[in-house]
Amino acid sequence: MFSTTPVCADALPVLGPAPASPRQVLIADDDRMSRMLLKSMFEQQGYVVQAVENGAQAVAAFQASPPDLVALDVNMPVMDGYAAAQAIRASGCARFVPIIFVTSATDDESLARCIASGGDDFLSKPYNSVILRAKTDALLRIHDLYETTRTQRDELSRYQLHIMREHEFAQHIFHTVVERRAYLPPNVRRLLLPSSVFNGDVVLTASTPAGGIHVFIGDFTGHGLGAAIGTLLVADAFYRMTMKGFALGEILVELNRKLNSTLPTGMFCAGAALSLDAQANRLSLWNGGLPDLLVYSGTEKRRFPSRHLPLGVVGNPEFDGCMESFPVTPNARVYLYTDGLIEAQAGKTIYGQERMEALFETGTGDPVGDITADLSTFLAGIEQADDITLVEVTCALDTRSIESVPVPPSRVSAWRLHLKFELDRLRQLDPLPVVLQAMGELRDLGRHRESLYLIFAELLSNAVEHGLLELDSGLKNSPDGFLSYYTARAARLAGAESGWVTIECEHVPHADGGILTICIEDSGAGFDHGCTLRSLEENRSLHGRGIPLLRSLCRSVCYQGRGNRVEVVYAWE
Repeated sequence: MFSTTPVCADALPVLGPAPASPRQVLIADDDRMSRMLLKSMFEQQGYVVQAVENGAQAVAAFQASPPDLVALDVNMPVMDGYAAAQAIRASGCARFVPIIFVTSATDDESLARCIASGGDDFLSKPYNSVILRAKTDALLRIHDLYETTRTQRDELSRYQLHIMREHEFAQHIFHTVVERRAYLPPNVRRLLLPSSVFNGDVVLTASTPAGGIHVFIGDFTGHGLGAAIGTLLVADAFYRMTMKGFALGEILVELNRKLNSTLPTGMFCAGAALSLDAQANRLSLWNGGLPDLLVYSGTEKRRFPSRHLPLGVVGNPEFDGCMESFPVTPNARVYLYTDGLIEAQAGKTIYGQERMEALFETGTGDPVGDITADLSTFLAGIEQADDITLVEVTCALDTRSIESVPVPPSRVSAWRLHLKFELDRLRQLDPLPVVLQAMGELRDLGRHRESLYLIFAELLSNAVEHGLLELDSGLKNSPDGFLSYYTARAARLAGAESGWVTIECEHVPHADGGILTICIEDSGAGFDHGCTLRSLEENRSLHGRGIPLLRSLCRSVCYQGRGNRVEVVYAWE
């Protein structure tokens, strides 16, 4: 086989291995001597040659089996070379096949017509073997380049199709895990402007068993599919733990653990979290790497800057999930947003924090709508460089609008549950989510999750905080007292030497419902349960509402022994 002239590797792309079979050449010339001479010259160079007598035969041979190169005489009967070249180019062959005209004409007009008809070069008669070889080598190098480009194009098309299918699959998973489980309460509004198919920003909202809401907004490093994978990790744990009754601070610790152990080095999630207890008019905030959170209450504006590391940067021993908690009025509004909003850029101009906050003062009273419209005008069709997210939470929460969780058909049955938590275990986990998860598995009481959450939360809080740790509720007499109270709780729990809490539940079916008896006992000193407690309506202090709340929810509440054992009966239909 003939070897083409070596080409510098830096000058041309690699063409791949040499063809496995000899090159194919098609010759069309009505002059027998000229045809045979040209055929002989090609064969001497190692080509397999097919020779025909006119343009029509050349077109038919080309359509039957496209060669690697075509040589056409200009003047032939039936169909001349010009028409044959045009027909070959119009045949729809996917490959590029060079066409070289052989002609005795030397005038510029004839040679120009050869090129205009689809030819790539021409060879003047009488033939010169050196020139023929040089022109053939040059044309076949072009042919090989076209073949390489065509192969790469096809591979790219297949790759793009593969990526598109993977994106469709990923979008399905993303929708199932994140969007299908998403719940947007009526007091939450959001603006989401992703810069690519997948959003590197994430907004998660869920109702708590006690009737409040949890909100998490995150901004993963980068954007696109890689960031969306982090979103799946965060969303699954957030929804699952919120449903089980975990506090948002505990959820943040778990999110940090998952991301720190899963994400590659250098990838993390800047985030902010909000927990709203509208019944108690309390708001809790956490900011780890996002711009200042803004809380507007009438004319007052408070900023909550980032005081924590983003999720996934450090392991759990160094991570701080403590949230700032404070009373809030129902008309207060909280704004959480990612840096993609204030760092949006049009030319050399940055949108900026000042421009955004000015809309709170001078806008129409609808900051989300005002910012959306103003941002659209600012960008004016310019492609985003980053994902943009803004969330507004109004602190007035209509508990009637809380999401109702689908519950399977009731499976009314009799059952018993017994759990015991030693002090070492109480230091490691909150017993409330464990109990609620066990109750959720039993399913009978699924529609009563809010009432049961409140009952168990009060009973377990009293058993641990007042029974084991002997904390005084009087510490809560002022808003600042809550911080002192929970600081003392953490210190006493860490320093206690022994103790336990037991939980016994018994369910008995009754008519279309049942009766649930709950007994909780602790190893503490107890209290004087014979004293009279004020009702919920009479109590205007910041504490002392737990036992009256239990009595309002349960058929009976009975303290026994020295006050360290309580039995409540909850009847349902």
